[in-house]
Amino acid sequence: MQLAKAPIHPYPPRRAKYYARISYRLIITLSVFGPFTLTTCGSSNFAQAPHSSIKQQIQSQVGENFVTKYNASGSYALITPKQAPENIETNMHFLVLRLADSAVVKDGSYLRGYVKWVDDETLEKLSLPGKVKQDQDLSVFKSIIHVSQPSPNQ
Repeated sequence: MQLAKAPIHPYPPRRAKYYARISYRLIITLSVFGPFTLTTCGSSNFAQAPHSSIKQQIQSQVGENFVTKYNASGSYALITPKQAPENIETNMHFLVLRLADSAVVKDGSYLRGYVKWVDDETLEKLSLPGKVKQDQDLSVFKSIIHVSQPSPNQ
């Protein structure tokens, strides 16, 4: 009488537990943080935009290569250039689109800085002047932009 052989596992038991734990952590991490860290290249979502004038405005103000960052609720999109220009003294332009009707609700520019979402309807913009002292507080150059409030020039 022959004894049945134990099934051959692709990984030893310790390794199998290790890989199961890693895959579980990866699934949890992606499901929790995935929606908040969505950044896509500009060609994916706005290539199918219903209004070609919006796409043309994005390309004329921001450039061909742009990054789209969505707010937490997914109701607005912040569009910024994909890379900083080689000349650091060049103004970088940004647009904020309301996704419900594909309308540009905010536009602006910044120099040697960034624009990022602070909360669902608020942006923080850092725009640095030509010379900044080493001990100078950078919060002086930060400004808050409320997306839901109309711009003074609109």
